[in-house]
Amino acid sequence: MNRKVKSLKKYSLFDIVIILSILGITIFPIFGSFGEYMRVISVLVCITYVLAQSLTNRKLVLANFIIYYALFFAYAMISSAWSIKIGRSYLVLREMILSLLWGIALITYVNNNFQNIHIMLSTFVWGCVIISIYCCIKGPISLSSWNQLGYKVFETAGQNQIYYSCILIFATNIAIYYTFGGSKHRIIYFCVLIFLMFCGLSTSVRKCVFIPVIFAYVYMFLSLRKTPIKLFEGTLVFIALGIIAYMFLPYISISMYTRINNFVYDIFNGTKAAATGTSFEERAWLRQEAIKLFKDHYLFGVGIGQYTEYSVLDGGPSLYSHNNFLEILSNTGSIGFILYYGGLFFSIIKTWKIIKYIEETKIRCLYNFIIAFFISLIIMHYGQVDYYQVYFIFFASLLTCCATGLLVKKNT
Repeated sequence: MNRKVKSLKKYSLFDIVIILSILGITIFPIFGSFGEYMRVISVLVCITYVLAQSLTNRKLVLANFIIYYALFFAYAMISSAWSIKIGRSYLVLREMILSLLWGIALITYVNNNFQNIHIMLSTFVWGCVIISIYCCIKGPISLSSWNQLGYKVFETAGQNQIYYSCILIFATNIAIYYTFGGSKHRIIYFCVLIFLMFCGLSTSVRKCVFIPVIFAYVYMFLSLRKTPIKLFEGTLVFIALGIIAYMFLPYISISMYTRINNFVYDIFNGTKAAATGTSFEERAWLRQEAIKLFKDHYLFGVGIGQYTEYSVLDGGPSLYSHNNFLEILSNTGSIGFILYYGGLFFSIIKTWKIIKYIEETKIRCLYNFIIAFFISLIIMHYGQVDYYQVYFIFFASLLTCCATGLLVKKNT
């Protein structure tokens, strides 16, 4: 009896603080107009707790990407000196420092404990499930018409639908990982996966379809790369399922089917498809503006968060560049780009090199998940800006934990 009780994991105060902070960044729109305050407060409480702990018996952990991100943040602060609108720089820097400190807190929490990583991942998934159910209740949806699931809910809470689509994509990736190799509760996570995919279709955001598909294939490739025949068979099945899904998509979600078709049309024609509402031309202009700014300020950039201001000055919309690479290049120049993506690629390469030393299946599956996740994320960065977001640093902290290699040494 004592052995059974002892085997059950009791959640410590640290566990609870971390869980609440993760729920804080996912379910905060439930609190309506106070949601943004709840999101920030939940993260600040977590950061404060970890800093207080570090003064007594727990050391802060700094490694790999988090160090590069800290340097990136320091340079971003310096770049605000030549910003034309310091207020916008302040808003981005505020989010960056929140993300940086929370990332340090998360890494300190993991402390090479495999179980803690799964507490974090599972909490993120269930947080996304809760807010998705809430969005479905608040905004009835119909897959036969145009939908923007999460739009009103997140706008009311001080964010936007892109924030929701990103956490939805990331939670879907985790559900795929748990369904096909990372959890003994596969049936439960398969049901979660189906629900999250349904929500993704209901957002009418194309990334909610493309990125999980890319992640799923990369994860399969990494898992089967040492068995070419199985990999070939898996690829054929993947292609067949993709074709079937596309054929049935107009009967499942006409809005997503229309947006995907318009996207393909725009790529091949380079113009805006008639009566579609696509953003191809607008995004092309935004990319050209970012390239122009980088050419004019290739070393130091125009200042953190300043791309939007220059876009307006040049007669464009008050929008970000919709491209993480170009956003960083235009705002912080080559210096900021090297610090950010140099650290990211360095950590991914270190994580990849460690895989060959892993013998335990569950650890190897986790490493495959992390690499597949960041490959799909880098592809996603072509149409997304998230370098300052807390949900990005959540996964960057997991990458940092894997890149240290200490997790492998302790668990194998």
